[in-house]
Parts: sequence; C-alpha cells; structure tokens
Amino acid sequence: MKTTAFFLLTLACLAPGGAWAINKCTDAAGKVSYQEQPCPASARQSAVASPRSPAAPPSAAQQPGKGAAAQAGGGPAAGDASADEAILRLVATDSLVESCKHLPDFNEQGMPLYQKWRQNRRQAYAQYENSGRYAELMARATEQARLTRQAAPQQMNAFCSGPALQALRQQAVQ
Repeated sequence: MKTTAFFLLTLACLAPGGAWAINKCTDAAGKVSYQEQPCPASARQSAVASPRSPAAPPSAAQQPGKGAAAQAGGGPAAGDASADEAILRLVATDSLVESCKHLPDFNEQGMPLYQKWRQNRRQAYAQYENSGRYAELMARATEQARLTRQAAPQQMNAFCSGPALQALRQQAVQ
C-alpha cells in the first residue's frame, strides 16, 4: 500500500503546478513517508533527488526524422516550462501506461482505453509529443516509475490492475 501511495505521489508530482522536490520523512519510530511539503518538526527530513537518466532521450533535433518537426514549431525545448500544464497531462498518462503495460490484464483492458484517451487528445500530442520538454519530462517520469517497479513489483502490479485501470476509465471519457 505504501508503494502504491508513493507511486501516486510520484504521478502527482507530474501534475500541473506540482513541485519536483520530494521530501523523505522518517519519524521517531522509523516509519518513512514521501511528500512535497516539508516534514513535521518531529520527523527527520531528507530531500529525494530527481533521478538522472543515464541514457536520456536525445533532443528532438538529434532524433532521426524529428529535427525538422521540432524546429518548425514542434513545442517547447527542454527546460522551457511554458507549456508544462498541457504537457504534464500527456506525460502523466503516458508514464502510467509505460509502467503497467507489462501486465496482460492491463494490456487487454487498459490499452483500448489509452488509445481512446490519446485519440481525444491528438491535437495536444501533435503539438507537444516531439518537443524537447515532453522528452525531458517523460524521461523523468519513466525513471521514477522504473525505480518504483524495482522497489516493490507486487504493489506496482496491484496498482496497475486496480487504480491505474480505474484512472484510465475515467480519463478516457473526459
């Protein structure tokens, strides 16, 4: 359950207006929690560094066939947060699907919902998917999901089979 909460918190960090800093709080009993806000005075606080992806995706200009699209208005460059609200909506759902697509049940039930969701947002994808900023944020989200899967695979599978599918069902109709 803690891992599911951590994964949801990680996805919440991708939400518009969310901070990228996550604090690790350890209380007197040794219980660990993760949150965006500072830890209570009774807990020890340490910052969780944003994971660095050793093989970060190349910028759009370096990707074969994508350079022209990026240079011709393909969205914001890496580091340009001007369109983060729109991009983060895409990244949050895309990283959720990337995290769960290894499960047969999720593939069977979730992928059709995801395709519907993507189709409903095709204009946003056309505008941002090839941008440097999308690649940058997606790399962060993918790395965070990978670390979560490594730390607690059973909890991640339970999350993908339940709450993740429910979230996709709700988003697909919006």
